[in-house]
Amino acid sequence: MFVAQRLVVSDENKAPPPTFPQLVSDIQSGDVARATIKTESNEVSATLKDGTKIDTGYIPDDSQALTDALDQAHVPYEVKGIPGSPWWSSLIWLAPFVLFIVFWIYLMNRMQGGGSKVMSFGKSRAKRMAVDAPKITF
Repeated sequence: MFVAQRLVVSDENKAPPPTFPQLVSDIQSGDVARATIKTESNEVSATLKDGTKIDTGYIPDDSQALTDALDQAHVPYEVKGIPGSPWWSSLIWLAPFVLFIVFWIYLMNRMQGGGSKVMSFGKSRAKRMAVDAPKITF
């Protein structure tokens, strides 16, 4: 299905994605209503006055030129920075593994009947009989 769709549907009618210089020219001409700058991924998301959304990348060296152009055109913009500390992200990455290990240990204890019977598989459970104990036969 994927190959058939790619053969039938052509990308000739599709407009190429906008470039950073095109975005700057749209800002300077006053066509941009608002913008969001994502410094983590070096992307700019802009909404034109006609409602069209533009997403394009930029070189980190061009960030000052971009903010200057937005300020001169009086376009409101938001800058989304790099998220918090790497400790938090590594904790989130490590949490599923820790939860899995804790769950595994819990299951192993439940299978053993609780307590610390992990290595008791070779021990005999037979009771010792005393010499003077009464013998019961049926």
